[in-house]
This record gives sequence, structure tokens and C-alpha cells, in this order.
Amino acid sequence: MIQTGIKVQRIVDFLKDNLNIIIVVPAFIGGLWQLLELLNISIAFVRFFSISQIVSDGLLVLYIIIYFSSPIFGTHLFYSAIMKSKESTIDLLTARKIKNNKTKLLVYTVSFFLLWLFGVVILWYFSYVLLKASSTKNGFILIPFLIIGCNHFLNIAYKTASFKLKHIYKVFNLFLLILYVMIIIFMFKKLHRNQFSAIPIINIEKLNLDVKTKFPNTKQEILYFNDKYIFINIVDKSKKEKVYITKLDDLFE
Repeated sequence: MIQTGIKVQRIVDFLKDNLNIIIVVPAFIGGLWQLLELLNISIAFVRFFSISQIVSDGLLVLYIIIYFSSPIFGTHLFYSAIMKSKESTIDLLTARKIKNNKTKLLVYTVSFFLLWLFGVVILWYFSYVLLKASSTKNGFILIPFLIIGCNHFLNIAYKTASFKLKHIYKVFNLFLLILYVMIIIFMFKKLHRNQFSAIPIINIEKLNLDVKTKFPNTKQEILYFNDKYIFINIVDKSKKEKVYITKLDDLFE
């Protein structure tokens, strides 16, 4: 949420009145994801864009959105529906033992920046240094806590700040935007590189052996796949790169 002071209930009411967004937005992001994957190989490969792939990509995007947002909505549901509290989720999560507003504001602001800095550094590390598949799982566990924590601390800091300072805390949304961009980069790089490596699939191993047989003395890497084609990068000894395209059906022969 690139806003401060926004209530979860407003988001819930908006989604209730616009249920088509739940279908349209994930499908659009899924189509954009496929387009970026093909462009990442070469602009010429956009012709291999698959309309039918949008459905499965859209479902995956919807799952990711639900996964990342469920802790926020779950907290709101717990306090508003189960506990029957009239206070906002932000009020309930505020450390009330701190009576001095200036001290509160300092604690919330420092907490926001420390958590934000930790999130940016660890996401950069997972995206560019630690390239193992295990970092994907660790990142997906960490991201919801980063989103909840940073939004929580920035929102309560905004709420605690005096009227003269509120505009400064609205500018802090730029830091949230940077964090979200880092999350998107992390997800794109991990989902892009670990499409097949996360689970050992015999069919993939067989495909790799077949490609090695066809192109001896080369290195092979699966770049992308949709519901029709698999795109494999072939690098020979002279470091020349070529793309080998095979049908997805070849996985099941």
C-alpha cells in the first residue's frame, strides 16, 4: 500500500464492489510476466506469446497476492470480527505503554527504517549473491513480515506525527516503493531462474540429457517455458549463445 493512514476495511469494501478486479489484475500481471520473460530472451520471441498461458500465470499471481496479503487481512479480521473491537488494527497494535508522543514517533520511525533497511539488504543478497533455490523459500517466508512490519510502523508513525510532520511521513512512502521494487525484482529473478530447479523432475533431467546429446560440448540452461514451448540457451566453447526451442510435449515423450 503506497499510502499512509489507509484502513484495511476500505480495501475490503472496494474489493467487494469490484470483484472483477480479482480476475482482471492477476491475469494482466500474468500476461505482463510472460511478455517480460520473452523480451528478456529477445524481442523476436514475443511471437511465441501464449494467450492460454495467461490463465495459469494469472492463477499463480493470484496465489502470490493472497499469500502476501493474507497476514494483513487476517489480522484485521481477527480484531474486527472475532474480537469485536471497534478500534482499528493500527490502534490495537500500537505500543500504548509509551505515553510521550515524541518518544513514540521516534520509536516507530527508527523501527520502520531499521526494518526497511534489513528488508532491502536481505532481498538484494537473496537476489544477487545467494542464488541457491533455498533462498526463494526463505524470501517468500520473509516478505509478508516485511510488508506488514514496514506498513505498520509507517502508518502508526504517520498517525502519531503532528499535523506539520504528516507531509514528511507521506514522502516516506518512497521508501516503501523501493522495498516493493526490490520484492518484485526478487520474485522475478527467483521465479525466472528456479522454474525447474525447485523440484527434481525426471522429465527435465531427460530433456537436459537429450539436449546435451544434440549439442555436445556446450552448456545448456532453460530460459523459460510456457504451455507450448521450452526455450533453452546453448553456449558453445567460443561463448557464442544460441536459443534452442522445443515443444513442451517433448517433456512427456
